[in-house]
Amino acid sequence: MTLELQPTELATPVARALGKSTVDILDWHSTPLTGGGSTYAGGTGIYRVAGTAQAGDGIHHWSVILKMASGASPTAGHEPGARNYWRREAVAYQSGLLGALPGEAKLRDVVTQGGFRHFCRATETPFNLILEARP
Repeated sequence: MTLELQPTELATPVARALGKSTVDILDWHSTPLTGGGSTYAGGTGIYRVAGTAQAGDGIHHWSVILKMASGASPTAGHEPGARNYWRREAVAYQSGLLGALPGEAKLRDVVTQGGFRHFCRATETPFNLILEARP
């Protein structure tokens, strides 16, 4: 399925992902992701959308994950407590709770209290922090 998106529809989530107030989308492409239960949870697909954007300080590469969802799907849950609630990701992002997730220091404390002796930062990208824990 080809996504039909306008650059204006991508500008706000891309600006947030880049930590910018505004951006102009220069180009983008999408790749369908497989696996998971998007269709079961009222979705019509999950995509990685990536491209470049112009911000005040230059051109930036970006990537976001887009879940296409609809409450009209016969498999969509309509109760917020349902495991297949079709708006679950949107509610999580809008709540601001994801921004309050613990940082590396708190994770280190929890992991070492759980009996792991080795804890380190394995690698890092602009979008991911990969931590390693071993007994």
